Amino acid sequence: MGRPPTIKELKEAHAAESEQISRRIADGDNFPEAGRLWKALAQRERSDLTQYVTGITALNIPIPSRVFADWHSYGLANVHAWSRSGTTLIDTSHLLGMTGVYDATEALRRYAPDTTTGTLAATHERAVFDLLYHSAMTGKPVPNIQARDIDDAVDFSLVAQWIESVDLSPEKRKRMLVWLREQ
Repeated sequence: MGRPPTIKELKEAHAAESEQISRRIADGDNFPEAGRLWKALAQRERSDLTQYVTGITALNIPIPSRVFADWHSYGLANVHAWSRSGTTLIDTSHLLGMTGVYDATEALRRYAPDTTTGTLAATHERAVFDLLYHSAMTGKPVPNIQARDIDDAVDFSLVAQWIESVDLSPEKRKRMLVWLREQ
């Protein structure tokens, strides 16, 4: 006959059992529908944490102490039309993380008063990178904007540096850099 378990041992056993049950549920072993819902929720929460306004929309957001990159800010009033990473444009966080992403809540509230606190947006440089990456991956042209139209507001050398530093095929890298050089 052994000694009774300590409180610490009981807590550890409980945690291990809870982890095992949670893993079975998440994997769909016991409750297939619960497993699918669990995975969908985890994916949504992950994308909500990293999703940000980008592309043409982000180029229209005024950034303090910077020149406007684009001048069509009237479109910022319609939050449903905003370009977002992972939905409108391919998500690039696997390449750059959250580099070039900032909290744009206050700037966006001037146009859309109900903007959610903590709304993230791409800087002009990150917005251009996202547009170029999306274009390279889909084969579609960069929509309705040319480098020479925004070269006074965007640091293209930083965008080029990011393009050169991330893991891209030579063909995709070339497609992205061609647009920058057309200024």
